[in-house]
Amino acid sequence: MTPYRILITTIFLHPGCAVDQRLRAEGWETIFKPLLGPRSEDELIDLLRGIDGGIFSGDPFTARVLEASPQLKVISRTGVGYDAIDLKAATAQGIVVCNTPGVNRHAVAEWTFALILSCARKMKENLSEVRNGGWVRHEGMDLAGKTLGIVGLGTIGKEVAQRANAFEMRILACEVVRDVQFAEAHRVTFVPLERLLAESDF
Repeated sequence: MTPYRILITTIFLHPGCAVDQRLRAEGWETIFKPLLGPRSEDELIDLLRGIDGGIFSGDPFTARVLEASPQLKVISRTGVGYDAIDLKAATAQGIVVCNTPGVNRHAVAEWTFALILSCARKMKENLSEVRNGGWVRHEGMDLAGKTLGIVGLGTIGKEVAQRANAFEMRILACEVVRDVQFAEAHRVTFVPLERLLAESDF
């Protein structure tokens, strides 16, 4: 039996990693072509020749790409969105499309807090001052007691809320599907979007 050929374009996996080892243990062939920048439809069509499935980054799975890849069986996205995949076309061709919910929640929440801290402490201004040979301090602010507004208290929003708690911030959230138990445990107050925008410092 010919082994399935699995294309891996995400930069989060590499030859010899646990996922690669698992796929190879099943007798499948793995091909690594990391997505390092924008990839055209034509480039992806060429890469998908003879490929049965894969673990992909933000590759453009348009209807044209899918139609040119009739042997494709599975598209697995490393991330939570399907915005780069024409789901209607994939479904019509019987291609299974899946993602990895929660995989990047820590990274996104940490980056969010890095940006909040950068703004609060005027990091850009202070770094520029020092790099230019100056020593004038650009005063920032404490996060304790400030209000953080979170639009969408899903997996990532919850991670951000937990970090905000560590900084003793007041937390407002606008969310359609409310996790009341989480909100109570992490001092989150649900409010309409208008109030969140009016009252939030960040």
